[in-house]
Amino acid sequence: MQKLEDIVKKRLKAIREGLKQNQSQFADTVGISQAAISQFEDGKRVPSIETLDKIAKALGLSVVSLLSDKDATDDQKAALMQTLTAQLAEMNSQELAAMHRFVVDWKKAKD
Repeated sequence: MQKLEDIVKKRLKAIREGLKQNQSQFADTVGISQAAISQFEDGKRVPSIETLDKIAKALGLSVVSLLSDKDATDDQKAALMQTLTAQLAEMNSQELAAMHRFVVDWKKAKD
């Protein structure tokens, strides 16, 4: 059986890298210090259940999904879609048109 610190270490780093964030950016995203993120990812410290809950909520995940490889990417994708949708709803028509052009151009470049 894996130790909790090994699971946390692996999952936090994988999620952070999936978001393409450095530790400082990820710390801002989840609302805890960069030093704590570093210690968690290094396996030097295990977050309290309250901290795990705070991280999970900030990412739009359950604690179970946060600590599990299973279905975490679907939860993470749903959370990102929700955030993106909220941000798009706040844009004016010109901003939306620019964002649309960006997405179309990005997709063409990717393919």
